[in-house]
Amino acid sequence: MVTCNDGFWFWNTPPPMICKMDCGPPPMLDYAIRDGCVAPYKHGDKCTYHCFPEFCPDPDGGTGDMATCNNGIWVWNNPPPMVCKMDCGPPPMLDYADLDGCVAPYKHGDKCTYHCFPEFCPDPDGGTGNMVTCDDGVWVWNNPPPIECKMDCGPPPMLDYADLDGCVAPFKHGDVCDYHCFAGFCPDPEGGTGDMVTCEDGIWVWNNPPPIECKMDCGLPPMLDNANVNCFPPFKHGDECEYYCFQGYCPDPDGGTGDMVTCEDGVWVWNNPPPMECKKDCEDPPDPEDRDLLYCDPPGPPYKHWAVCYYECAEGYTGDGGDGSLTCNDGVWEESYDPLSCLHPTSTPTPTPTTTPTTTPTTTPTTTPTTPPTSPSSPATTYPLTTSTAPPTTTTAPPTTTTPPPTTTTAPPTTTTPPPTTTTEPPTTTTPPPTTTTAPPTTTTPPPTTTTAPPTTTTPGHCDPPPIVDNTIKDCVAPYKHGDECTYTCIAGYCPDPDGGTGDMVTCEDGVWWIVAHHQC
Repeated sequence: MVTCNDGFWFWNTPPPMICKMDCGPPPMLDYAIRDGCVAPYKHGDKCTYHCFPEFCPDPDGGTGDMATCNNGIWVWNNPPPMVCKMDCGPPPMLDYADLDGCVAPYKHGDKCTYHCFPEFCPDPDGGTGNMVTCDDGVWVWNNPPPIECKMDCGPPPMLDYADLDGCVAPFKHGDVCDYHCFAGFCPDPEGGTGDMVTCEDGIWVWNNPPPIECKMDCGLPPMLDNANVNCFPPFKHGDECEYYCFQGYCPDPDGGTGDMVTCEDGVWVWNNPPPMECKKDCEDPPDPEDRDLLYCDPPGPPYKHWAVCYYECAEGYTGDGGDGSLTCNDGVWEESYDPLSCLHPTSTPTPTPTTTPTTTPTTTPTTTPTTPPTSPSSPATTYPLTTSTAPPTTTTAPPTTTTPPPTTTTAPPTTTTPPPTTTTEPPTTTTPPPTTTTAPPTTTTPPPTTTTAPPTTTTPGHCDPPPIVDNTIKDCVAPYKHGDECTYTCIAGYCPDPDGGTGDMVTCEDGVWWIVAHHQC
């Protein structure tokens, strides 16, 4: 109001008022209600906003929660205006996990963190989400999918004679443990192959069930006389060793048939017990003059242990009973308990003087000492029999037939000289003929000496199998040549006697094994 006073207008309450425009309806916010203002909305009116129940302002949004009418315009106190977001329900639950960092009511923006129970852990092959955030009424995982809590395992299973590595307590889900057999043990090749377990939600699971079985290694295999073995250390469970008789030996057909051993958890087991016995072959069967060889069963050479050779009396000899067989027994020809007896006919010395057998008996005594060398080719000692004088007659018969005139001419003087015993002259004259008659026997002796030479030249310088030392194994194989060496080593569980010999090696020198005193295991 103004009043005219002496030509001037005076305001009743200066300064004069200013008219401002009213405002239209205030702005609407989603999920919010307003209060403090009603239409008409005058300049200066204020409207306050509140989110609906179960909604809240977005903490990451604007904070304006009040609008003021300013000359027809609604102005926010803290622009931009708030944004109302929906609350969330209870967060998702995870098996075997605790929840922390959030409490009801669960507002937009609230975060909940998950932790597995004690003795549980997140699956390393599963999700890694361990936190959820309330986002306008929805729980959102930080790294979906969420974690999966798996149970820890107790101590891993123990295997006999095996070490465990690659894992330590506490044993979490996904941990892996490897198994290795102790030194001196190995996995059974016919058993399981599982050598690793994995903890899976509280349970140990084998990679290749069933698990391995650790079996003990074996020591040196048993040694057989006169036999080689074809396996080498280390001797693992399941290893097999085969035996072969030395050259010149064969398995005894009446003995055991075991020719292979298998290592079974530290013990050597024969395939067909008892083990075989290697017996020496025999040389060619003897060829006595009073007998003829018919055949051998089985035929040879070689003549194996227990081979049998059958004889009959030679022509000109008469059988007097007995068994005409020889049996090879470990390198020696043996007669039966009732050997064949072949007799020289008694009527042969009396026929006409023209036959050489009647004139040769005087020479046979001188030749009988030389006849044994004809039979040493055979190891039998039964052939220097009474009938052994017959061989010289047959061997010397050819020479006597070559010189029958001298022998027959000298024979009459020998028969005529005995009557004149009174004269000394005839004896002196008769002595030269004996010297001439003895000459042929001396010439017949070289053949026997030459017959013995071939056996010594068949294997010059070779040695028989080396000596056997108890509880040892040797590292040489037949044939044993000059210069070969055999070293002896005590088998497992044995050692050299410190108070015994020190010889652990033999050397073949020209057919003879040379050694110092053997050590004893």
